[in-house]
Amino acid sequence: MERRFSQLRWKDRLRIEKMMKEGRKIREIADALHVHNSTIYREIKRGMTWQLVDWEYVKIYCPETAERKYQENMRAKGPGLKIGSDRAMAEYLEHLIADEHFSPAAALAKLALAIEAMAGAQRGEENAAQEESIAAQEESIAAPGEEIAAQEESIAGQGENSSFGGFVLATIVELSAGGRNFGIAASKGSVSVTLRADYERDLNRLEERIRETAQGLAKRYGLALSFEEQDFFPETVNDPEAVSLVRRAAASLKIPVRELSQPFRASEDFGYYLKQCPGAIFYIGNGEDHPQLHTAEYDFNDGILERAVDLFFALLRV
Repeated sequence: MERRFSQLRWKDRLRIEKMMKEGRKIREIADALHVHNSTIYREIKRGMTWQLVDWEYVKIYCPETAERKYQENMRAKGPGLKIGSDRAMAEYLEHLIADEHFSPAAALAKLALAIEAMAGAQRGEENAAQEESIAAQEESIAAPGEEIAAQEESIAGQGENSSFGGFVLATIVELSAGGRNFGIAASKGSVSVTLRADYERDLNRLEERIRETAQGLAKRYGLALSFEEQDFFPETVNDPEAVSLVRRAAASLKIPVRELSQPFRASEDFGYYLKQCPGAIFYIGNGEDHPQLHTAEYDFNDGILERAVDLFFALLRV
């Protein structure tokens, strides 16, 4: 089936919503609308939003959201395209940059090669030579990958360090640059790092150190640099008097209390509450023979609910 790059309309978005609810695959949706797979991928990404479904927030495709963002993007485009009315060419360039991660210059070069290739088979050798010239330029492009690898041990393996008040840890969870575009040098990349620390002041100090390291690398290689912070959680510090109340309530029910030797490393938003008023967070064990949380085998033990209710009632009485 012939596939083309084209702008989707409102009725197309309604069809996409219907087919996604039916469990249709991306290729099936693309075939039904006579567009390229990448057009559907971009459309779904544009329309994804959080909605409340059966009392649970889930991320689903919303045609209204997609249409609104599309209209906003059209208004923000400004003057008409310099390439005239050749919408197919514009869509092809958008595909190369947005989906194949080409730089604008590389996308134009790829387009030029494609146009020349369409002129006839006798131009094949010349096209190949031009494509090789693009690859040959990679030797002169700065590649800080080795520097990033060299920094990984110092960033990701902080552990116990005399410059910090407690345990700190930085884990590289994602490292990417460019895409599967053979012969084209990567024009952008990203590094994602999870930071953890026993104390909030150490977390801030660790972040500063990583920012300074990244800024130094960017300056050395002449790279543009930006930072984005997500899911910050403050330290969770229990109030001693609140902890005493928990211990007394547990003792009244003859529930054993075990104090952890090391803080949990998992993220916990309860720390925000403790910044507003004194309190204490405590955990009720799921049992020694139960799988860990956030594993495929985990299953909540309903039997501990009664103990939790009893403990909260006891806290009201002490």
